[in-house]
Amino acid sequence: MRLPFELNRKLNGSYEMPFGQFATVTKAKRIDYSYENGKGHFGVVYDFSMEGAQASTYQLEIAFQEEKK
Repeated sequence: MRLPFELNRKLNGSYEMPFGQFATVTKAKRIDYSYENGKGHFGVVYDFSMEGAQASTYQLEIAFQEEKK
């Protein structure tokens, strides 16, 4: 799945399945990003549609940290 995000802008993406690819559109309503001391957070609230049909509004949250070697 490719979900591009840019605040208040509709962007084309795709969702690939074994039997084909579907066109998607995202429009970010809010984007949050922070990174400090090797730890970070990314959050986005976005409208999502697939093949021209509005699906819903979603919230995605990702927390990450650098790997210690």
